[in-house]
Amino acid sequence: MSLSFLAPAVLGLLLLQLLPDPIQALTWQQPLGGDKILGSFFGLPGQDATYDYVVVGGGLAGLVTATRLAENGTFSVAVVEAGSFYEFTNSNKSQIPWYSESSVSDDPEGYINLLIDWGLVTTPQPQLNNRRIHYAQGKTLGGSSARNQMIYDRGSKGSYDYWAELVGDESYKWDNILPFFKRSMRFNPPNVGARGANATPSYDLEAYSADGGPLQVSYPNFAMPFGVYGVEAFKAAGLPQANGFSNGDLHGVDHNPFTIDPMSQLRSSSESTFLDHAINAGSPLTVYPMTQAMRILFNNGTRATGIHAHSSVMDWEIHARKEVILSAGVMHSPQLLMVSGIGPASTLHAHNITLIKDLPGVGRNMHDSCAIGGV
Repeated sequence: MSLSFLAPAVLGLLLLQLLPDPIQALTWQQPLGGDKILGSFFGLPGQDATYDYVVVGGGLAGLVTATRLAENGTFSVAVVEAGSFYEFTNSNKSQIPWYSESSVSDDPEGYINLLIDWGLVTTPQPQLNNRRIHYAQGKTLGGSSARNQMIYDRGSKGSYDYWAELVGDESYKWDNILPFFKRSMRFNPPNVGARGANATPSYDLEAYSADGGPLQVSYPNFAMPFGVYGVEAFKAAGLPQANGFSNGDLHGVDHNPFTIDPMSQLRSSSESTFLDHAINAGSPLTVYPMTQAMRILFNNGTRATGIHAHSSVMDWEIHARKEVILSAGVMHSPQLLMVSGIGPASTLHAHNITLIKDLPGVGRNMHDSCAIGGV
């Protein structure tokens, strides 16, 4: 058994209308036979259990990893998620793309639904005139893919190649990671009849796969006028026309695709696609919603054997035969490691935490950057 880590990976009111046959033909379809009974896929709170893999965090990366592990039926997989289904806890605010703007505010006094967000707020930042910043972090099945602005793009080819060089691992190079990008999503071309010729984006079909999925990537059926003029303004300023933002070349300007289902015009998240697809396929996947991993369990050495789980007034253990996979986000993965005894020895000793492994980098050296919006 071992411990693995996963890095965490809206234009206007969208019009609901039928799509042309060429686009509809490209759209991923649910398996026939109706939805499975969700209750069959829930773990029992308070009852110890054992699985092949335990994934901590049912967010963007966690659900993708869990469903891929379970899809061939060989391995049993448990997903432990502190939140629940955003369709119930945030309803239209999460599902309808128009409302996505309300979920990404950095204002601590703004709209923060603690049923889908951890409510993390920074200390006063001197560089920002001592403002305190709300750090939006998804606390729901689907994670931040259930509460972001749904913009879909990929990093530049050079950034992935540099990443591979830094860590000494060729698998992170663009050419090696591109097939996994293609496999995870289904690209749906824009509805030209709905958007209009002057709002038709460019895209590179070589960046996508015809049999990818289940995540849906598409363009809204309605293009805001300011977006159309904005593209032309950037071109007039000297920026070239980009050929989409998924082929490793981000130089230029264009309309972004979004993680929106082209048929329903609703948000496409890791929960509404990967998890839903796994449940319909009857995969050996067990979900523990509204359950928080309090610490990682180890054997007498440094091998992870499970987690201590908590939900409401109940505590119990969920064990892993093979691996405990941490996918609890950029904040909570290192936090969980530290309370479990993995991290800088001086910090753990100061908080009377039994040291399992001295790893000075855990919980430190995070860098972030500001985002600049353009109209």
